[in-house]
Amino acid sequence: MKPLLSIFIDGLKPESLEHMPFLNSFQSKRRIKGEHGYSIACHGSMYSGVHTDIHKLWFVWQYAPTSSPFRRVKYLFKIPFMGTLPGKLFLHKTAKLFEQPNTSFFGIPRVIHVPLRLLKYLDVSEKRNYDEPGYLTEVPSLFDIMREKGIAFEVIGMDKSEREESKIVERHTDHKKLPFIYWFIGDVDHFSHKFGQESDEAKKRLAELDALLGRKYEELTSAIGEVDVLVWSDHGHIDVAHKIDLYDTFEQAGADLNDYLHVIDGTYARFWFDKDGQEAKVRQVLESLKEYGDVMEIEDQKAHRVYPGDRRYGDLIFALRPGAIFSKTIWGWSRTMKSMHGYSPEYRESDGVLISNLPVTDDRTLELIDITPSIMERLELTPLEHMEGKSFWSH
Repeated sequence: MKPLLSIFIDGLKPESLEHMPFLNSFQSKRRIKGEHGYSIACHGSMYSGVHTDIHKLWFVWQYAPTSSPFRRVKYLFKIPFMGTLPGKLFLHKTAKLFEQPNTSFFGIPRVIHVPLRLLKYLDVSEKRNYDEPGYLTEVPSLFDIMREKGIAFEVIGMDKSEREESKIVERHTDHKKLPFIYWFIGDVDHFSHKFGQESDEAKKRLAELDALLGRKYEELTSAIGEVDVLVWSDHGHIDVAHKIDLYDTFEQAGADLNDYLHVIDGTYARFWFDKDGQEAKVRQVLESLKEYGDVMEIEDQKAHRVYPGDRRYGDLIFALRPGAIFSKTIWGWSRTMKSMHGYSPEYRESDGVLISNLPVTDDRTLELIDITPSIMERLELTPLEHMEGKSFWSH
């Protein structure tokens, strides 16, 4: 069995292979369908072989007042200064002192646009990084399965020593002949947000990344011999055409968004209701944005396999359509955002890409849930019974 070199490239859309001659030279190139949501949902699915409604990771922030990192510092909320941005950053640092270390990819992010009094209701859904034991709580991850089965593996690019993971891959030279070698690269997502993936700057960086991967591939195979190769991304990128200030939208409707428990992500607005009449008012305001998005009713969430079975991610969820983003989010501002993702996988523009030096003859629509079963097949492991994905190499 040859070692399997797997390379994950966050945010690479299929059309961008035109600017990446090394990757484009491989035998198999296919589109792959992601999940309805951001990287947190995509990673949960591609590392487990099940959809979001099973692994339960849909958004970073969730409603969880009993475990909120801010519950122990809520007595500070009454200090007027704490409602300012510096105050929220102070609360963030202080709250983290009382928590068990969060080693997940996002950690406990700083909070920007969210009412101060509402922080005590919010907690992050991920506690550990993708390759750590117990990353997923509902089902075992690919890495946990490999540990249990005694499959040696190496992960390069997840140590957070660099913002651009390609630099970690570039400086890694201690190549070992292991069954599973994994390179994690987030660069494309980063510069696509900043420049747009169709921009001249992005095309230049895509070519540079491709050349780096070509060099590292030659270096690896010179050191350990031939390898099987699997490269994939979790989603594409779509140029931003409309920026929506939801706070202004509510103000124009004679309402105050801060009266409602809410979290605004880049392309989603999520609400929790604790008083009669709140939901009706929110729906009335959101009706003015029907040109740009839709309320995801529970039936829609179930159809897209994202409904967790409870209200942790929202009593009402409004999802924007491709090209639209919110300008003020819990993460900060989107003034300079040129490209975005996180939209429905029904849109072809949301597709990621799958590349391999092995034949992928399965003609069905490939999904992220197929990644783990396919890797397991190459490692001569039998996919677990609960897995919904199928190997794209076994047909």
